[in-house]
Amino acid sequence: MSQFACISFEEDNIIVSKEKSLRYPHLKISLEIQEIAGIKGYKVNTPRPFKKCSTKYWDKLEKELLLRDVTYAYLKGAEKSFNPFNKIEIVTGDEVRPLLSSMILQYIYKYKLIEPRPYETKVGIITGRIHETVDLIANIKDEITDLTLYTKEPLAYKEVVQELNRLIKLRVRAVALKVEALNEMDIIFDLNGAGQYALGCNPKAIYIDYKNQTRRYMQQFIGPPPRIWYEFDIICRSQSLSVPFLQAVLYAQGLTHGLLRKEINNLDLTLGKVYTRRIS
Repeated sequence: MSQFACISFEEDNIIVSKEKSLRYPHLKISLEIQEIAGIKGYKVNTPRPFKKCSTKYWDKLEKELLLRDVTYAYLKGAEKSFNPFNKIEIVTGDEVRPLLSSMILQYIYKYKLIEPRPYETKVGIITGRIHETVDLIANIKDEITDLTLYTKEPLAYKEVVQELNRLIKLRVRAVALKVEALNEMDIIFDLNGAGQYALGCNPKAIYIDYKNQTRRYMQQFIGPPPRIWYEFDIICRSQSLSVPFLQAVLYAQGLTHGLLRKEINNLDLTLGKVYTRRIS
C-alpha cells in the first residue's frame, strides 16, 4: 500500500529526531510520521517557502519519500500549478470536490440554509473540465429536481441532457454562460475557475466556488454578494481533514479515479467546517 505526505512551510523548522531527520550541507529534511484514518503518512516541514527551496532540496526530498513508499503528496499552502516532483503525484482536491457535492446539498437542506424546499430548489453548475462536470452531475442527481448547466458550449452537453431527462425525473438544460442568468439560481456550483460569476448571483443564493477564485472580485460587488463557500473540512474517522488532504489519504488507500467515484458515498465522511468569503 502506498503512503502520503503533507508538506507545509513553517518558519521555525524543527528537526523531529535524529532517526526521522536527514542532514546535508545547506539542506535539512524533517519527516514526521503521522497516521490519518488508519493510513501511515509523513508530515514534512520545509525550511523555507516552497518557491525558495532549491531543486536539489526537492530532488532529495522526493528520493527520501519514494524510499518510504510515498506516491501522493499534498502541498499545503502552495499554488495548484506548483509541482516540484517528478514521480510523486501532487493532489489538490479538485478530483474529490465534485464527489462531495451531494453531502453539501444535504447539509444545506438539513439546516434550511435556502428558502425553497429541496424539491423546489434551482441548482446551477458552471461547467469546468468535462469529467469534473459529469462527476458532479452524477453525484447530485438524486438530490435535485431542477438543474441548469451554464457552459460556453451548450451543444457539448446535448447527449448528457437527453440521457438525464430520459433516465430520471430531473429537469435539466444546458444554456450559454452569462453572468446575469445566474440570478435565478438558489445554489450554484462553480467549476469554471474564472471567479467573476458570483457577481450575477442572487444575494440569497449559495455560491460554491470550487476553484477559489471569487476572492479576486470581492470589491466589485455593487450590492450584497451571495453566500460564497470556497473550501470545506471533512470529518473522516473523527479527524478533520482538508479536502486535498482527504484526497491524498484516499488515493494512498487505492481509492483513485473510477473506484473512488464508485465508493465515496459508502465512506464514513461528514461535512465539517465551511469556509465562507465576505466583503472586507
